[in-house]
Amino acid sequence: MSQLRVMRLKGLKSVEIAPLKADGTVDESKFVEFGQTTPDSFVISKGEDTVTEEFIEETDEAVEELTTQKGIREITWSTKNVHADVFLNVAGGSLSDDNKSWVEDPNTEAKEVALRVTSQNGIQIDIARVKIRMSGDIKFSKNALTELTITAKQLATADGTSGFKITYPQAIETENGGGNDDE
Repeated sequence: MSQLRVMRLKGLKSVEIAPLKADGTVDESKFVEFGQTTPDSFVISKGEDTVTEEFIEETDEAVEELTTQKGIREITWSTKNVHADVFLNVAGGSLSDDNKSWVEDPNTEAKEVALRVTSQNGIQIDIARVKIRMSGDIKFSKNALTELTITAKQLATADGTSGFKITYPQAIETENGGGNDDE
């Protein structure tokens, strides 16, 4: 009996975002790192697909199951970084004329960006297009730093290609020696 190989994803090394170009692609040189991620707060989750079961008159059991809508992938993490750069990159807005204040733009929609996450052991996850938002309380406390929560939802890519990619630190060898099995 064959067995699946094992690779573990360990710890968070970095979270980066980059603005999208007009054509919906990302300029690799524009990624900026967030930093100051709250421990154990980064999560990528995927909602359940919506499926329809198809029946025929001759049996009470489904003869087919069709996916009618893919589940939405959501990303959530928290940061203790309250620098204006975080607000500008996530929530938009602007700096005041003296560059001492971040000013929220009440008409700004959630921003569309590319997201890249890298684990401590070199596994990289790229999500080509997400809509990103910030929430959380600005809490003044003697005993804890304020945490801002950032959420993102994956959107379809402009060209219809897969917008979710996991890159491993080394090539994945298959039984026939190539990168893909052609069966």
